[in-house]
Amino acid sequence: MTKIASQHAETGQFAEALETANNIEDTNNNPKALAKIAGILTEKGQFAIALETVKMIEDDYKARALVEITSKYAKATLKPSQEAIDLL
Repeated sequence: MTKIASQHAETGQFAEALETANNIEDTNNNPKALAKIAGILTEKGQFAIALETVKMIEDDYKARALVEITSKYAKATLKPSQEAIDLL
């Protein structure tokens, strides 16, 4: 299901990606899928949605996703929002 969620995100079907990820009952794969989706959203410039997605992650994948988002903000030469700074 993680792969399906990622495929939805890659094709711009963000709502479907999140729904699929949230339906993953495995506590190891759910945060992994959400982190992957957050990364894809960031790559597509959807920083606000990526941050909202990160809020759903409840383990160490949250930190990984935040690092990826922060890195992409820097590459895009965008100033991180206060919300992103607060999450860090």
